[in-house]
Amino acid sequence: MTYRSTVRLLALLFVWQSANGFKILITTVGLAGSQNLVMYRLADLLGAHNNDVTILKWIVNPKAPQPKLKYAKEISYPLVGGEDPWESIEAGLNQLPWKTHSLVNFDMSVIKRFNRATINGCERFLNDTENAAHKQLFNDHFDAIVIHVADMCTFGIAKMIGNPSTIWMNTAFMPDHMAHYSGVPYPVSYVPSAIHPVTDKMTFLERIKNSFMTISGLALIEYGQLPAFTEVFRRKAGDDFPDFTTIIRETQLYFVNADPFFEYARPTQHNIIYVGGLTMQNEEPLSAEWVKIMDEASDSGVVVFSLGTVASTHLMPIEMKEAFVAAFSHFPDVTFVLRIDGELPKLPKNVKHVTWIPQKDLLIHPKMRAFITHGGYNSLTEATYSGVPLIVLPLWGDQMPNAKRVERLGIGTALDKDHLTEPSIVAALHKVLNDSSYNMRAKRLSQMIREKPVSSADLAVRWIEYLAQFRTVDNLLPESRHLGLIQYYSLDVMAILVIALLTIVYIVWRMLRLLLSFCWRLVFGRSVGHQKAE
Repeated sequence: MTYRSTVRLLALLFVWQSANGFKILITTVGLAGSQNLVMYRLADLLGAHNNDVTILKWIVNPKAPQPKLKYAKEISYPLVGGEDPWESIEAGLNQLPWKTHSLVNFDMSVIKRFNRATINGCERFLNDTENAAHKQLFNDHFDAIVIHVADMCTFGIAKMIGNPSTIWMNTAFMPDHMAHYSGVPYPVSYVPSAIHPVTDKMTFLERIKNSFMTISGLALIEYGQLPAFTEVFRRKAGDDFPDFTTIIRETQLYFVNADPFFEYARPTQHNIIYVGGLTMQNEEPLSAEWVKIMDEASDSGVVVFSLGTVASTHLMPIEMKEAFVAAFSHFPDVTFVLRIDGELPKLPKNVKHVTWIPQKDLLIHPKMRAFITHGGYNSLTEATYSGVPLIVLPLWGDQMPNAKRVERLGIGTALDKDHLTEPSIVAALHKVLNDSSYNMRAKRLSQMIREKPVSSADLAVRWIEYLAQFRTVDNLLPESRHLGLIQYYSLDVMAILVIALLTIVYIVWRMLRLLLSFCWRLVFGRSVGHQKAE
């Protein structure tokens, strides 16, 4: 075969592979609709590029909404059930947003039940060999596997079937444990812990607390969660099955569904890919019903109130609802669109109550003045992409630090749910509606995100296809992911240097003492001898 014919054959093979695409698996742990939205969007993006994409939905919350797939297939398996049914976990989760925010009264039992349920569900899946999802995962040969951040089970499955092409994806910013296992630096002096409500500019006491929260959070994953999954797979695959910390450290790529322009600046590395804004493609026009609502709204603008889909607003204390409604009455020229469930106080004329909103498409409307939100990452992504100033009412979890991100960028302000009053809400509304700097900064951030040199969708698709083609990208994985604390911070080297320095100082000090003693004897000893001679 000649050189030219060889080149042509290779070119034809490449074109054939590109045309037929790759076989890709994407997983999602359907705790919330926003998580499903991101992972399903990624599946459709890859499917639209002629890839054979399957999304595995680990069913946790059966009520979590999910979009319809156009270019991908779906398989599912009930991850939660048995001794810990979703209803018992849901009851605890529904109460968390409305409790006083405190680490002291945080109900860890809900988190423990959830972890136990997912661990048991994983083991049940491994033994359910006749299930269609089980057969597909263990029999199909996937070129790449994108694993949801809360999905530990698929890491073990990928190891069992010998597939190294794994991507770990979070549907929000990079959490501490992902940074830890990837080997990327996470300096606690200016990188806030996942649920610590501070900015990258911390006081001394905030740095102490941030260190404690980072270390304790990592310890919960390292010693509380991963060993249980290791034992599950060793019972199935044998005692020589590697521990999960080793498996996770061999992840090839890490996807972070956050935009660098909204995140804090922090150290990163080549295999950390920021893909924030995947869900912000193809804005849809409003329905006729919503066009009518917005046309009838005040020319002074519209403020939307929505607390997402996870927090059950029918459990929201009536005092909170009354405080908001009373505050809205102070702005009669502004129309407030209120998405809330349960008991409501009497509404003033400028408040429109709805049970659902087309949030992404509504936020880009020209009449939009501000968005009152719980601070969920998907809502913040839509708001920042749309350039809408924010009033954040964080309820729990990562919503507290998300509110700090908003304030740090000057695109909105935050409310404290534990000290929520009518005057505090009125003050927040006055600040955001009357200070033009909030709108200006929000619009500038929106423009920066929209006009990035490379879109998030292109980054995600191209990196997944790249990994599917080459299978591994070992040359991008840093050795730091294998180093312990002493090696990583070179504490052993510093200890040797300190010992060497102290040794040198001691030797110099001893020599100086000897020299001074000699000089003393030389000078004063001769003087004493001279006096005796006289």
